[in-house]
Amino acid sequence: RPVYYGVHLPCEDPERVDYLAGMAVPAGTAVAGMETRAVPAGRYAVFTGTIATIGQIYAHVYGGWTAPAGWAIDPTRPDLEVYGGAGPEGAVEIYIPLKAVSH
Repeated sequence: RPVYYGVHLPCEDPERVDYLAGMAVPAGTAVAGMETRAVPAGRYAVFTGTIATIGQIYAHVYGGWTAPAGWAIDPTRPDLEVYGGAGPEGAVEIYIPLKAVSH
C-alpha cells in the first residue's frame, strides 16, 4: 500500500510556506509533469493523530509545546505529514524538525 506525504517547505518569506503533497519515489526518479524535492534527513519530533485532528496537533506544537532539553524546532527544514489512511479517521504522523541547541 502506498504511503502519501504532505511537506511544508520553508520560504524566504517567514509568513509563507510551500505545501507539496505526493508520495516517495526512488532518488533520481523523474516523474513527468511532477516536481521532485529531496527532504533532508535529521532528527524529528513525531506527533500522531488522525486527519481530522491535524489542526489541533499543529496548534499544540506551535502554540505551546516545548522541545526536549537541548533541542529546538528547526525552521530551516520542512515539517512532514505521513498519511496512513483515508477519510477523517485516517492515521497521520506529523514530523517536526529539530536542531541541537546549547544552553
